[in-house]
Amino acid sequence: MWLVGAVLCVLTQSAIAQWRCPGLSARPAAECSCDLPHTLRCTGDHTALQIIGRHLREQRARNKNTAVSLLDCALRGVSALPSASVAELAGVGLHGLVISSGDIRRVQQGAFNSVATTLLALGLPNNQLPSVPTEALTRLWNLDRLDLSNNKIHTLDSNSFKGIQNLTYLDISDNQLTDISIDAFKPLIKLTVLRLRGNLLKVGALVSLKEAHLLRDLDLSSNALEGPLGPSTVPSLSFLTNLQLSDNTFASIRRGALSGLTNLTHLNLHNNQIDVLEDYAFRHLTNLTHLDLSHNEIVAVSGASLAQLINLEQLDLSHNFLRSLSAEPLKSLRSLTELYLHDNDISMIDDGALALHKDLGRFTIEDNPLNCDCLMAGFARWLREVNKLSLSDKSAAVCATPPHLEGALISRLSKNKLCDDFDHIDVKVERKNDNYDFNKVFENAIDVENKYVDLEATVQDAYIDRQDGLNDDVYDEELDVPSEEDLPISKSQVRLLDALFDDEEVHLSWSVEPPSARKFRCTGVTVSRSGGLPKHVACHRAAPANVVLRGLKIDPTEQYA
Repeated sequence: MWLVGAVLCVLTQSAIAQWRCPGLSARPAAECSCDLPHTLRCTGDHTALQIIGRHLREQRARNKNTAVSLLDCALRGVSALPSASVAELAGVGLHGLVISSGDIRRVQQGAFNSVATTLLALGLPNNQLPSVPTEALTRLWNLDRLDLSNNKIHTLDSNSFKGIQNLTYLDISDNQLTDISIDAFKPLIKLTVLRLRGNLLKVGALVSLKEAHLLRDLDLSSNALEGPLGPSTVPSLSFLTNLQLSDNTFASIRRGALSGLTNLTHLNLHNNQIDVLEDYAFRHLTNLTHLDLSHNEIVAVSGASLAQLINLEQLDLSHNFLRSLSAEPLKSLRSLTELYLHDNDISMIDDGALALHKDLGRFTIEDNPLNCDCLMAGFARWLREVNKLSLSDKSAAVCATPPHLEGALISRLSKNKLCDDFDHIDVKVERKNDNYDFNKVFENAIDVENKYVDLEATVQDAYIDRQDGLNDDVYDEELDVPSEEDLPISKSQVRLLDALFDDEEVHLSWSVEPPSARKFRCTGVTVSRSGGLPKHVACHRAAPANVVLRGLKIDPTEQYA
């Protein structure tokens, strides 16, 4: 597909609408079909190119609306590509040509001379070429794109690309490159995109890149690059905007890393072995907008490490070993819109850590052992107040500890709940049968007669359950509701009227006895299975009033009143 854009850009909409596919069926020698306008995809044997060439010339002579710009051929049993095979394509007017067999080891000198005047893009991927077929390419003066991916190329020398000085796109991914001559890219004075992914390159080979002065996009992922990432690891490339360094073994990022890449906007360091980000590591990368540090071994990020990234929009620190999140590393990242922190060891998020980032559109925090105590009140408030964050991202922030809040959504926890250890709540469960089996809930046949819970509930006359929103603290302040510790204690009994399990949720209905005109506020309930340890569950008055207990959702069907 990399050739399609280069070829189709010369076509007008009217030409596309009138075009007819010059299909061919000459089994087993050749068979062709079309999936895109002016694109012909063929399979065949060693005679296929000659048959296809003759067919296309005949079709073009009969009907000008069958012209083909891109020919993609998969050949069987072909180990050498002679010039005679390609010669039959002369006069077809090809702009793009892709030839692969899985076995081509040699391309004859001047093999593409017959199509040199029109050819803009050439692909020889998925073959067995041991080196760049230089002598077959030297007269392709108009060539703009070259794909040599997935071959067996070991080295690039100073003559590898002679004669194709107009090349802007070069893909040598998934070869066996270990050595690149210092002048290998010197002839490619217009090169802007270079793909070197999936080779065996070490840091020493990167000095050759300094001759590719106009590079904008460089992929060095999945190589043998190791050691610290320092100021001169990649030579100065003032036009480079996108650098892929994922799937290598860099161990750290030094102060002033990549100092010669001042216009870099995208940097990918996914899946290395980075455990240290030195202070001012990115001091020269002030234009960076996307930074991927996921799947590394980072334990902590200092405030100075990211201080210069004032234009950063996306930061990925997922799948590391971060233990906490403080405000310092993020305070300079005023442009941040996406922050990925999932699958770390984060147990604490400092109050105010995200205060400056209320415009985040993505924030992932799942798979972290978040400890929900008073220190998390600021984070809970931020989750409630941030407007652009999706419900799924907010719901991913779940308490791991303490036990009585395990599984609770942090966005639904007020400061009082986060700071409440429930020691002041005395909850007694009295049943006709002390061994009442809560497993009855799962049988859709629950005996609720005379089942009482003696709940010491907090009471406030002016209190009314709020139907929208989740910010308990702000709501309490608006109604001038005292804190839970200051509210009076009621001796009323809470009676269980009905219970039903619908295969997904447990639905409970309650009443307060004796009846009262007052409004009651539930701060917590102690529940347990037969023979099990009691567990404190926090009540949530804001709709929907869901709490999680050992994998079950308890959803009151009526409001507390």
